[in-house]
Amino acid sequence: MAKQIVGIDFGTSNSAVSYYTPQGPKLVELLPGQLTIPSAIFAEAESGAFLFGKPAIEAYISGSEGRLLRSLKSILGSPLYESRTELHTGQVEFKKILEHFFSYLKKRTEEALGSEVRAAVIGRPVFFVDDSPERDALAQRQLAEVARTCGLEDIHFQFEPIAAALNYETGLNVGELALVADIGGGTADFSVIRLSPARHLKDGRSEDILANTGVHVGGTDFDKALSLYKVMPHFGYRTRMKRRPELFMPNGPFVDLATWHRIQMLYTRSSINFITDLNQDAQQGDLLQRLLNLARQRTGHRLAADVEKAKIDLAQHAVATLVPNYIDPPLEIVMLPADLESVSVNLCVSISASIRKCIADAGVKVDDIQTLLLTGGTTAIPFVRDLCRKEVPKARMVEQDLFGSVALGLGVEAKVRESARV
Repeated sequence: MAKQIVGIDFGTSNSAVSYYTPQGPKLVELLPGQLTIPSAIFAEAESGAFLFGKPAIEAYISGSEGRLLRSLKSILGSPLYESRTELHTGQVEFKKILEHFFSYLKKRTEEALGSEVRAAVIGRPVFFVDDSPERDALAQRQLAEVARTCGLEDIHFQFEPIAAALNYETGLNVGELALVADIGGGTADFSVIRLSPARHLKDGRSEDILANTGVHVGGTDFDKALSLYKVMPHFGYRTRMKRRPELFMPNGPFVDLATWHRIQMLYTRSSINFITDLNQDAQQGDLLQRLLNLARQRTGHRLAADVEKAKIDLAQHAVATLVPNYIDPPLEIVMLPADLESVSVNLCVSISASIRKCIADAGVKVDDIQTLLLTGGTTAIPFVRDLCRKEVPKARMVEQDLFGSVALGLGVEAKVRESARV
């Protein structure tokens, strides 16, 4: 088989792969009828098989025995990368789970293209980890290690917002100065870039990239905020202790339950014993009992998925109702868009500050920005879109494919790399 270079967008929430054709970049069908898939793995307990993407989530929600893992990208640059977790096969390193997911992307791509894939341009956030250049560099090395273990030999990286800009540039007739806002599941990344149809598919575009900034804020952080402040109080969060009523219940179990890649921590014997002890000293024991039942029944991931769905509903509708029928005692929570916005104030402050820094670093004036280019699923939230627009009020707002534009731009970058090596 002929060798093919592809673009891989491994996202916190969703992933996609692209390749370049004479008609431009195209996305690979990673599952029947699906060009992007959730970054999720389900390890089946009975068969020992792995499911990926939407089938993984559906298997878990349907009650199949096994373990669901999401937000895999979040472990890069953290101690979790080398640590182990319990699967049907026993204790497995998290990096091996990443390798399973990457191997699936590579296999599906090779099947779709009918060609061997040994080279790739992989997207990366501007910062995997905030305020730690050492851990940020470590995260990229770890991602490269995963890719090489899966059989990729020639690996390049490109910032995700730059990739989104390259995809948008394919349709331009005149040059523009653009601010790219790529706010996905795990990070918010920004770039100021000069776009030009005359320079499209040219190598050496560094002089056109005026600035990059980023902050570790994304959709999972909005999920966490919504969960902590609107859902966790129904499980005992911020309630008082009996013996020392001036003290609140410890935050740890509630933060774990609101953080996708930490939910599994609740299911351990030590955590269940800890929650049992807390329940005996709780002023509102009925709420702590709800938390204890959830931990014993291992339904935390279902709750996290329902909170995420409520957030998505609030981006589109005037109300969202959370009725998790697997929770005991029963629970019903009604949420409004204003609730999501109010719990997200600090996240929005961080996003706005990063945008302003990017424009300042670029050495241009706010009014010089002609286009605000939005991508990433979190830009579907109306108040997030509005705060981006507020930072560049005179710019024309353009919304790309929220989940596929980065991968398509990585396909453009892959074509540039391929042409340069010929």
